[in-house]
Amino acid sequence: MLGMILGILKIIGIVLLVILLVVIALLLIILFVPIRYRAHATIERTDLSDENVDFKDKIKADAGFNWLLHLVRGGIGYPENTSFYLKVLFFTILPRSEEKKRKAEEKQIEKDRKKSDKKIEQAMENAANAVESEPLQNDDIKDPEGSESSNKDDNTTQKEGETQTSGDSQTSDNPQTSDNAHTSDESNASGDGPQGENASDDSISSETDDNSGSFEGSEDDTFSEDNEKGDQEPSYDDADIYSFFDFIEKMVDILENVFDYLEKPEEAAEKAFYTISKACAKIEMIKNLLESPTFERAYERAKKDLFLILRHIMPKKIDADILLGLGDPASTAQLLAGINVINTFNDYDIWMEPDFDDKVVEADIDIKGRVALWRLLLSAARVYFNKDIRKVWKRINRIMNK
Repeated sequence: MLGMILGILKIIGIVLLVILLVVIALLLIILFVPIRYRAHATIERTDLSDENVDFKDKIKADAGFNWLLHLVRGGIGYPENTSFYLKVLFFTILPRSEEKKRKAEEKQIEKDRKKSDKKIEQAMENAANAVESEPLQNDDIKDPEGSESSNKDDNTTQKEGETQTSGDSQTSDNPQTSDNAHTSDESNASGDGPQGENASDDSISSETDDNSGSFEGSEDDTFSEDNEKGDQEPSYDDADIYSFFDFIEKMVDILENVFDYLEKPEEAAEKAFYTISKACAKIEMIKNLLESPTFERAYERAKKDLFLILRHIMPKKIDADILLGLGDPASTAQLLAGINVINTFNDYDIWMEPDFDDKVVEADIDIKGRVALWRLLLSAARVYFNKDIRKVWKRINRIMNK
């Protein structure tokens, strides 16, 4: 049993070691195997003095790169193959096929549709919540009035019940007073007596309550109708008028601020002096930083690494055959002398044939080079972890944020 467990642990350790070695090998390959690039361009013989000639039609160029024995390759061309292509082994990554483009577009359309549906649902939920909250607020506001009106109705009903019971008892006890009761009822109905006045007042108050309720309902109806009309037919003239009024208000605010500054020149001068002094203080701090030894050391480190990166990226080989005439013999001779100086400091093979009479150009250029990622990462790490550069960067941020 113990031997089987040890065997399993041994197998697991061997597998983990193999995975670790594979990962390390891939990192080394990615870092130390260079990316090779090339570019080729041709320019047909073109008379530069002719204004009707389109110089772009005379150019043909293509550029590409490969990595790890053409395992990964890509490139672009002009005027043909203007879209960048990228291939890994036998698989084409870029450009995508029409079917893949169509699927990607469909996915994007589906995402946009889902987002729009979510926005619409959210808007509908917000509107429903707003509609549910409004009537509750209205009921809460109207509760005191409703309680008062209900109390009034209860009082009136109690008074009417008392009058009716008293009238019935009087008629039952004294049949002779039925005529008087009849006349008193008529007088109350006509409003001559105090009870009639109270009844009329109650009826008037109830009528006013009914009228007020109907008036509120009519206002709500008209408001909803106006909203529906506004939703159906938006008035662009009103929007233009509102935007014009907003512009006028902004201009008025600006003029008011200007007048305030004119009315209080001392405050305006103090503010201007404060801003100027603040800017001068920042400039003085930046000047002191640039003159400090920390900045000098950081500048030397950054310049050195930047020079190394540019030197590493520069093409290792340039083969060019150029026929060039600038129309001016002196300018053509100066350009030829500059190219000869460049050829003395590098291994580039640039052959230039001058034309001292005509203004023409013709060229065939081939460029090759390579880039190793470990050199770029090494220079970037030296710059990033340099203490002087970090101090300078922090001081600059501190000065700008003050």
